[in-house]
Amino acid sequence: MPPFKILPLGNFYILRDDLLSGGTKRRALGRLLPTIPQTDFTYAGTIFGHGALALALACADHGKTAHLFLSCNDADDAMLARLRDAGAQIHCASPVPIAELNLEAATWAARNNAHHFPPAFDCPAFHDAMVECLQSSLDVTAYPEIWCVSVSGTFTRALQFAFPDTALKTVTVVAGGNADFQASEKYHRPALSPPPYPACPYTDAKLWRFAEEHAAPGALVWNIAG
Repeated sequence: MPPFKILPLGNFYILRDDLLSGGTKRRALGRLLPTIPQTDFTYAGTIFGHGALALALACADHGKTAHLFLSCNDADDAMLARLRDAGAQIHCASPVPIAELNLEAATWAARNNAHHFPPAFDCPAFHDAMVECLQSSLDVTAYPEIWCVSVSGTFTRALQFAFPDTALKTVTVVAGGNADFQASEKYHRPALSPPPYPACPYTDAKLWRFAEEHAAPGALVWNIAG
C-alpha cells in the first residue's frame, strides 16, 4: 500500500487519497481482511461513496471476493463498472433502502459462510484497523486542524480517536448529520463548488467551500477518495 501523500495547496495541505483507488478505507480493509478466515465478504451500500469500491479492491488484493448489495437506479453507472472490474459480485443493484439491502446481505452471508460488514463498516474491528493505520502512518502535530467529510461518522470517529490532540472539523453530507457544517446539496447530488483536485463529487468535494471560508491556515484537508 503506498504511503499517504500530502501536498500543499494555497493556505492548506491536502491529503490526496484520491490517488489510491478506493481511497482511505481501502487501507484499513487491507489490514483487516487478512485477519478474517472467510474468503467471501458481503456489504450493503450506495454507488455515491467509495466504501463498496474499497472493499472490492481490498478483497482483490488478498484473493477474496466482495459480494455487494447496492442502492442504484442506473444499471449503467460508471461505479458499477469499476466494481465489476475489481472482481466484485453484484447481487443487487436496485434503489432499495440500505436497511433492507443490509438484511439481504447479512442473510446471504449467513447462508454462504461469508463475513458480513455493516453499512459504512461501522464495527469495532474496522474502527481498530483504521485507527492503527492512521497512527502508524501519520504525524499530524504540524497541522492545527484536520478537515474531513462525514457520511456515517465511521471515519471521523477513527480520526478523532487516532489524533485526540488535533482539532477535527467535519462537514456532513447527509440530512441531520452530526458535524460542524452541513452541505446544502442532497447526498445524491454532486458538489456545487468542487475543489481544484479530484474528489468524490457526492462526498469529499462538498467539504471544499467550507474549508476555503473557515479552515485555519496550514489545516490538513483529508480527501478520502476521488
